[in-house]
Order: sequence, then C-alpha cells, then structure tokens
Amino acid sequence: MAAFSQVDSPKVWLVTACSSGFGKEIVLAALARGDRVIATARDASKLQDLVHQGARALALDVTASDAELKKVIARALSFYGTIDILVNNAAFLLGGAIEECTDEEAYQQFNTNVFGTLRMLRAVLPHMREKRSGVVANIGSAGGWFGIKTMGVYGSTKFALAGLTLALRAELEMFGIDVTIIEPGSFRTATLGKGFSGNKLGCECVSSTFECPLFVS
Repeated sequence: MAAFSQVDSPKVWLVTACSSGFGKEIVLAALARGDRVIATARDASKLQDLVHQGARALALDVTASDAELKKVIARALSFYGTIDILVNNAAFLLGGAIEECTDEEAYQQFNTNVFGTLRMLRAVLPHMREKRSGVVANIGSAGGWFGIKTMGVYGSTKFALAGLTLALRAELEMFGIDVTIIEPGSFRTATLGKGFSGNKLGCECVSSTFECPLFVS
C-alpha cells in the first residue's frame, strides 16, 4: 500500500496497545522511518521508553465508551492535526477448552478483540473519511484461518476480525481509505504471558507446540 511505502512526507500513526509486543515494535519501526507516532496503552506510564524515542503517548482503553474514546481521539488529533494510519493491535488471548469457557470470559474476549476494534473505527474513521485518505491496519492472527485446540474462543475473535476487515475494505474504498489485516502466527509476546488466561480442561488438551506462517491480506 502506498501509505506504508517510504515517502518524503512523514505519516502520522495511532497504534493501540503499545506497552509491549507487536504494538511496541510497530511504533519503533514507524519512528525509525521518520514517521510520527501516537502510542497508546491503558497505562500511559508504561510508554515512557517510546516517548524517549520520539513518540507521543496517550492513555487509551479500547473497552471504554464511545464518548470516552472520541475524547481521546480528539486529543490525539491535537498533536499533529491528522491520523494517517490506525493500527488496531489491542487484544488478549483466552486459552482453554471451549466447553469450560464461561459467558463472561467469552464476552471479555470479544469485547477487547472485536468490539474494541469497532469502537476505534467509530472514533477515527469520521476524520479519515473527511480527508478522504488513510490506512486501517487490523492485527489478526493465523488462528483466524483455522481452528486451534485450546484457542477456540480467541481464534473465533480473529475469524470475526478478518470478516470485518474484508467488508470494511469494500465499504471504505470509495473514500480513499485502505484497509488491511496482518495475521501472524506464534510469537513470544505478552499475549502468551500476562495477556493469557486459561482453564483446566484446556491445559489437558495441549500435547504439542506449533508454528504458524504470517498472512497479510
């Protein structure tokens, strides 16, 4: 996509969940190519190392209300006057057997991984539509291509995100907004540490490790 290629004028990125993992690495890569980045996390104090690298930091929780997120995005727009690239990275992994997953656990998984993305879209897309340009990059998972035991509910959120991305791409094409999904496989990030939760039966299902490819669509 043109917006991701090296260009003379710097782009302005807004990235969710940047305190570690992919979010942090995306911020560092964008800064390295001379772009401007608004890094966000639920706890902005965890972004100080990125601030020292040149990023702007904002506290942002994708599970907050639409009204609260609109306030945060208004603050983000006050930094550079625009948002060219939105990276929806916020997610966590609920591990374990589907059978033992409670309604509340499933809701929390979808609330962050899917509804959180929808809230960010509602907050940012009006600005992109007005200027008739922009890029939305959703961070999915190879688990959104096929079912993986002990990751069924998590994977279903990524299946949902893939479907939303494809439809969103068609809806926004007329406004000059590009939409993509990046679907990595297994990486050692916080998603498999502090961002992981599981249940007993799921632990009994795990018999081997696996590696998955990276998909970009």
